[in-house]
Amino acid sequence: MVVEKIMSDLDENKDGEVDFQEFVILVAALAVSTLLQHASGHRK
Repeated sequence: MVVEKIMSDLDENKDGEVDFQEFVILVAALAVSTLLQHASGHRK
């Protein structure tokens, strides 16, 4: 499943849990992705 793959990729220390620091990486990546998508949509 896609969610399980994402969670596995986020779990950098492979302890079976996504801790706060690993979660912040996800939030930052989503923020950057959203910003880039939004910015590219306004350039038309």
